[in-house]
Amino acid sequence: MRPALLLAVCVTIGCGGARPASAPASGTQPRVLPSSWLRDPTPDAAFRKDPPAPGPEVPFVSPKIEEITSGNGIRVLWVTRRELPIVSLRIVSSVGADQGEPGLTSFVAWAAVDKTMRRALEHIGVTRDVAVGYDGCSFTFRSFIHQVEPVLGIVADALRKPTHRATEVESVRSKRELASSSNQEDVDALASEVAHELVFPEGHAYRFPIGGTVESLKHISIDALKAHHALVFDPRRVAIVAAGDIDEKVLRQALAKSGLDQWKGAGVSTKPVAKVTLAGSPRILLVDHAGESQAEMRVVGIGPPVSAEGRVARSVLSKILSRRLYENLREKHGWTYGAGGGFRHYRAAGLVSVGGAIEVAHAGEALREMLAELRRLGSQAVTDDELADGKKKASASYANSFDTVSATTNTLMLMALFGHPTNEYENLRARIDAVTADQLLGIAKQYLRPEEMSIVVVGDAAKLRPQLEALSLGKVEVRAASSTKTADGP
Repeated sequence: MRPALLLAVCVTIGCGGARPASAPASGTQPRVLPSSWLRDPTPDAAFRKDPPAPGPEVPFVSPKIEEITSGNGIRVLWVTRRELPIVSLRIVSSVGADQGEPGLTSFVAWAAVDKTMRRALEHIGVTRDVAVGYDGCSFTFRSFIHQVEPVLGIVADALRKPTHRATEVESVRSKRELASSSNQEDVDALASEVAHELVFPEGHAYRFPIGGTVESLKHISIDALKAHHALVFDPRRVAIVAAGDIDEKVLRQALAKSGLDQWKGAGVSTKPVAKVTLAGSPRILLVDHAGESQAEMRVVGIGPPVSAEGRVARSVLSKILSRRLYENLREKHGWTYGAGGGFRHYRAAGLVSVGGAIEVAHAGEALREMLAELRRLGSQAVTDDELADGKKKASASYANSFDTVSATTNTLMLMALFGHPTNEYENLRARIDAVTADQLLGIAKQYLRPEEMSIVVVGDAAKLRPQLEALSLGKVEVRAASSTKTADGP
C-alpha cells in the first residue's frame, strides 16, 4: 500500500467514530444550557404531539397481463408500462434444481452465460442476471425498447448453440466452489439449506441445496452439461416475460428476427418430482457457528404445493403469524430485530418456516415463544383486528409484486412457471375479503403443528446447546458448519 493511501485510510478510520470531547481549557467552566430551553415547548409542539393518521388504503388493481404463444410453444407474457423508456425482460425455463444431479441445473444456467454472451450484452449496454430455484431458472435483462431485438438474438444463440468450452466450464465450476466457501459464513442461507434437509425425505430433489454440494460440482462433466442443457432449454418449457415500454408488435418482431419462434428442441422429457405430504420424524439440529452474537433459528415443517387450494388464505395467515412473532419477540422482549413466518410454495410440495435472527443469550426463551405462538394459532381463531390487518397486508404485498417493472417480471415468471392464467390477479381483492377466521384456523391446525416440526439453529453451540436442552423438546444434535458445506444458488 502506498504511503499516501495508507494515510488516507488511517484518517478515515480515525474520523469514523465519535470524536472524544475535548477537556475544557484551564480556568473555564463547561457551558450550561438555560433551563428554559428544555422546559419551554417548541412552536410545533402541538403538531408533533400526535403522529399523523395513515392515509386511506389504496385498493389493489391488477395490471392488464397480455399473452401470446409462438408456433413452437413459447409462452410470452407482458405488461405494458410507459412511465419510463425501459424494459425488464426474462427468459424462463420451467426446469430447475428439481431435475438432474444436485447443482446441475445451476451449473447449466451459469455456463450458458458464457464470455461471448456477456461481452455481447456489455457491448450494447444491457445488464443481465441469472437465477435458479427448485422449480425453474431464468435470465433477466434490463434494457431500452430498441435493444429487445438484439438481446433476444444474443440469447437465442446461447440457448440453441451452446459452446461449453472447457476453459469456460472450469471458470464456472471455480466460481461455484468459491460461492460454496462464502456460503458457510451466511448463517441465514445455511439455516435455510439445513431446513430443507430436515423436512424433505432422503433422495428428494428439494432436500439438496439449489447450487448443489461441493462434491457434486466436482463431478459434473461437459457431456453432462450438454445433455442437461437440452433438457432445460427446450421451447416447450421456455417462456418469455416482459414489463415496461413494450408491446405485442415489438415482441413478435423480436421473436421472428431472433429465430426463437422457429427453434426446435431435442424432445427430452423431464422426470416427475415426487409429491411430499408428510415430513420425517421431527429433529432438533444445532449447527455450530462459533462466535456468532445471534442465533439463526427456524421451526420448519412440510407445507402444501403451489397448486393447493387456499393460497390467498395462507398469505393472510402468514401476515398474522409474522405480526404476532414480531410483537412478541421484537416489541415485547427485544430479542431480535425481526422475526416472521409463512409458507414457501414449490411445484411438488411446500415448506412452512418460522424464525429469525435471535440474540444468543435469549435463544431458548425465543424458541419457546415461537412454539407457543404456533400452538395458539392452531387452537383459537384470530381476532377481528388481526384478520383485518392480515388482509390489508396481504393485499399490499400483492400490490408490491407489480410495483416496478422488475417486480412485475418476477410475478409473470411465477405465473409462467406454475401455469397460472393471465386473470390470476383480477379478482384478488374479492378472494382476500372472502377469507374467514375459521378458514385460517383450519389451515393452522393442518400445517402449524409444532410437535411435528423440526428445529434448526445456527450459531455458537457452546452457548446455545444448554438452552435448547433445558427446553426438554428432544435430543439436540450438534453438527459442525463445515460438514454442511454446500454450493449456494446464484
